[in-house]
Amino acid sequence: MNYAPCPRCQLDIADERRNQSPVVCNHCGFTSPKKNNQVQSEVESRFIKISLGLSLFFVAAFIQVVNWDNHALTVLPLQAKSLFGVMSAQDQEEMATLCMDRQKYDCVERMYSKTAATSLDNRARFADFLSKREKVRPAAEQYKLYFDEGGVDLQARYNYAKLLAQLGEFDQAAVLFHQVIDAKPDTVQITVVQHYVRALIHANQLDKAKKMIEEVRKQSAQANSFMAEEMAQITGHS
Repeated sequence: MNYAPCPRCQLDIADERRNQSPVVCNHCGFTSPKKNNQVQSEVESRFIKISLGLSLFFVAAFIQVVNWDNHALTVLPLQAKSLFGVMSAQDQEEMATLCMDRQKYDCVERMYSKTAATSLDNRARFADFLSKREKVRPAAEQYKLYFDEGGVDLQARYNYAKLLAQLGEFDQAAVLFHQVIDAKPDTVQITVVQHYVRALIHANQLDKAKKMIEEVRKQSAQANSFMAEEMAQITGHS
């Protein structure tokens, strides 16, 4: 509709405004009603935007439930804190627990890495977790930090020794295995001795390896064949 005088104030609307839609009077502010097709277009556009938004919401909600099951709502504030980098140590522990429950091990590893420096126990836990995931070198590095920071746990020392042996650092591994054995002089730690002897053999410390096998064999008549294959290997090099 072409408005010449304004229907409200009866003054002429400026030419440049009469060609706009909607027409707005430059005198009183009267605004012409929108054309039906324009209104319909805007309604359709708004409906499409709302529908798209709802679709994205339901898809995101579905993915959240699939990923987190009954933890879907509990984990939301933790995810938000993680996104903005404001997670506390307690938040990280809670997140690690939820991730472990859902077997999201990459997530667990990330949380353990963040809390490792907060205590020696957490450092050892992180190292042990890396070891179980067969990340040998990173695990060994964490155990080294653990002992450099004053850790004394015997199981951690044994685990570290096994990792060093896997990395081919047999001399250092043998020292740690020996420390573990010496820590319990009244107990024959068969598995530890086996690892220790193999580390000694790889380090070419054959006399020590032979002596260790012989000491175990003296403990019992049933142990006469203890590490027979390794003993044959040692005698074959003598």
